[in-house]
Amino acid sequence: MRPSYETSRDRLNQDFIRGILEEKWKCRLCDMPRNSAVDYVALDNAGTVKALIEVKCRTNPKNQYDSFLLSFHKIESCNAVSKGLCVPTLLVVGWTDEVAFVRLKEPSTYNTKQGGRVDRGDPQDIHTVALIPNEEFTTIINRRPL
Repeated sequence: MRPSYETSRDRLNQDFIRGILEEKWKCRLCDMPRNSAVDYVALDNAGTVKALIEVKCRTNPKNQYDSFLLSFHKIESCNAVSKGLCVPTLLVVGWTDEVAFVRLKEPSTYNTKQGGRVDRGDPQDIHTVALIPNEEFTTIINRRPL
């Protein structure tokens, strides 16, 4: 079993983004179990699942890099659940200066490379990642760094 690197600050950032999404999209986000493919399901007023939501929080501004790296396996897992429920999966990223989203596409449509985090010294953090170009994201809000 992999260690959990989630911190209380990570949870605060994710809760902040959750509040923004619920207000802007007029939905309710329900937590998924801890090791699920996504973080939330978005429900309308009738309780119908409208989308799957994966939230990522970053400590850099959006344009520090030209694309967002996401685990290829994560995209495959999200798409499998998405197809089963016939709803889209939205990746929502909170950078220090912006919160934006993109609808995940088929994994094979992304450019890929070996990459990931090196700051934790965990060799399992390096794997095949998809490169999602920044211009594919739609801004939800601009914000000041937390």
